[in-house]
Amino acid sequence: MYRIHDGKQHGLLTETIPDDVKLVIAPDSSSNDYIQHEELHNRGIDVLVLDHHEAEKYSEYACVINNQMCDYPTKALSGAGVVYKFCCYLDSLVGTEYADDYLDLATTGIIADVMPLKDFEIRHIILKGMQGFRNPLLKTMVAKDEFHFGGKALTPFNIAWYIAPYINAITRSGTEPEKKVVFESMIEFLAYQTVPSTKRGCKGQVETRVEQAVRTCTNVKNRQTKAKDNAI
Repeated sequence: MYRIHDGKQHGLLTETIPDDVKLVIAPDSSSNDYIQHEELHNRGIDVLVLDHHEAEKYSEYACVINNQMCDYPTKALSGAGVVYKFCCYLDSLVGTEYADDYLDLATTGIIADVMPLKDFEIRHIILKGMQGFRNPLLKTMVAKDEFHFGGKALTPFNIAWYIAPYINAITRSGTEPEKKVVFESMIEFLAYQTVPSTKRGCKGQVETRVEQAVRTCTNVKNRQTKAKDNAI
């Protein structure tokens, strides 16, 4: 089960969490949601926080993993980077090698969060992640924007300019259904399912979820730009 916020916001919305949930994982947020942690604890719900934002103290009622609150040397890891490192640790516990399947997402998240790229670990993650995108949404976005990429290797520059702004637009300006289709297009077993087309003039036709998601990103980005221009 996953929860997509209606707006661009950090933190836990406890009223949206059903009572039959046993574990809440809060990525890139919630280190200082002390009241919400206690409330969920009292409801018998465990909370795992994977975050990089500063907080005054460790929560008494949640497991908080945060590179800003310990002696971990790479402070420039974004929330996506912390989640990736957590997945690496899980691999080390159970003898699997799943974490690197998500290096492209970690790379995109770190670059999109405008983190400094001078740390050795950050450089290692993004250089390895740019060797080849596996995620359905990211691969389709690169293929669609072939004019800008020109078949050349990915760089932090073109990820920052031609991928990150479109995902950011969905997060900040997309509706809940628009966010849902983009999120589900990042999940491989859902990304290539056929869904009713929402493309203008294509009523009654079908398309893959990831094709719909990339077009949705473009539409929302254009809508966001128009709203910005009107405001200016």
